[in-house]
Amino acid sequence: LNTTIEVTGLDSDWTVGEEFTLVSKVKDQYGNYINEGNVTFWIDGVAYTVALSNYAANKTVSFNQYGKHNITVSFDSKHYYSSSSVSKLINVDSIPTSLSLSLNKDSFLVGDSLVARAVVNASHGKVSFYLGNNLLSTVNVNNAGVASYTLNGLVPGSFILTALYHDDAGEYKDSSDDSGFSVLSTSSVVAEDMILTVGDEGTISYITSPSGLKVTFDADDSGVVSVDKNGKVTALKSGTAIVTLIVGDNKSYVINSTT
Repeated sequence: LNTTIEVTGLDSDWTVGEEFTLVSKVKDQYGNYINEGNVTFWIDGVAYTVALSNYAANKTVSFNQYGKHNITVSFDSKHYYSSSSVSKLINVDSIPTSLSLSLNKDSFLVGDSLVARAVVNASHGKVSFYLGNNLLSTVNVNNAGVASYTLNGLVPGSFILTALYHDDAGEYKDSSDDSGFSVLSTSSVVAEDMILTVGDEGTISYITSPSGLKVTFDADDSGVVSVDKNGKVTALKSGTAIVTLIVGDNKSYVINSTT
């Protein structure tokens, strides 16, 4: 009797490393399902033979390489059923990735070191770091999906650092991310004046360039206010006082008026 083989799962969206189960059933020429004989799954030329049971034969398949792969499923019987087969060339896609790039700061001084950290959802591959269109370095990704690079010799200006992930084996798709940063030739600090009532406390509001720099605070000798190392000012008596904020060789002055 003539036979027809049916296979579900061949039309799946295949991705590297993902498992798919092929389910094969065989009908005779009258449309009746057959429950004897063997089904052979040929995966890229390698045969896996499974006996029909409960009118079906199953095979779980996965691929560790992207690209085209051939699957042929064939039926054979020792009795009066004819052989039949079906073939399909499937495309296996690489695993999508997402890369995140972070810098130790968003602004730097000449002489600082920039540390770039790229994190990707992949266990191998490489990350290439670019400054504009110039390749700085290519770093292997560790088992945690992390690649780091330190850039020295910074010059003043505004720049874009780009990290590009690539897997030579093709298991993972490319991904990228970028981050802007600035390099300053000197540091600076800007603060806002304050008005307090005697006995009150307040914290000086200031901004440094680059951000995150350590600031030293120093009150004059008027006895009007005191200031601690964190910039918290206490109004001691009525009058006007000057608090100096020092960052490197640069200073900013805050006028503190108390009533």
